[in-house]
Amino acid sequence: MSAIDDMRLPVEPEGWYHIYNRGNEGRTIFFQSENYRYFLSKYAEYMSAYWDTYAYCLLPNHFHFAIQVKNVKTVLEAAQHHFKKVDKPFVKQLMIDLPNLKDLANQRAADLLNLKDLVNLLDEPNRYHLATHLVSERFRHFLLGYAKAINKQQSRTGSLFQKIFRRRPVVSEAYLTTLIGYIHRNPLHHDIYKEWNDYTWSSYRIFLSNQPTLLKRTVVLEWFDGMEGFIQSHQAYTDNWKSIESILIE
Repeated sequence: MSAIDDMRLPVEPEGWYHIYNRGNEGRTIFFQSENYRYFLSKYAEYMSAYWDTYAYCLLPNHFHFAIQVKNVKTVLEAAQHHFKKVDKPFVKQLMIDLPNLKDLANQRAADLLNLKDLVNLLDEPNRYHLATHLVSERFRHFLLGYAKAINKQQSRTGSLFQKIFRRRPVVSEAYLTTLIGYIHRNPLHHDIYKEWNDYTWSSYRIFLSNQPTLLKRTVVLEWFDGMEGFIQSHQAYTDNWKSIESILIE
């Protein structure tokens, strides 16, 4: 799958994905420890109502997440707390696809972009379409908010991230467990931190602890048949990156 395809792929309700982005032109996005903490805090604030997280790793100039999007009902209920309106280009596209929506919009022009009203006007397939749109919009807003804070901190201007985040579908449980190992060992892959299992800004150590977490820790450990299998699988994980080239999106 090409980079362009990765950027165009819809992030659909109940879908599993490898989410990735990096600094514009490969530049730094985390300048100090507090930046990593702030990023994770805002990530939880913005995204926990929209998708579940199964693994992550933050590197100085990029990040990786393994996630599953929540269902349509959950996404739309969350979105009504976070989106008062829906962007006009998206609504205009809906009008093309749903001529009857245009008639209803003409009757209720003042309320057209109100999200709650819009949800009530849509049939089930288009609610799914709307939820798909809003998940990506929520993540985009999260990245914009983080970028704004970093630009202020660093007295910089311009894009912090590549404009469109990349995503790749997770097609099987075997793929997912391989992806989790790849994400956790990413510091070694990039020669940033050889003791990858002690790296502060990945989720690996959280799986070995009892600390409170939004990660789907219990589910992940079950995939590996428990803690021992989780540790052994990561230790045995291949260093031959060519053999897993199909999951790489860097």
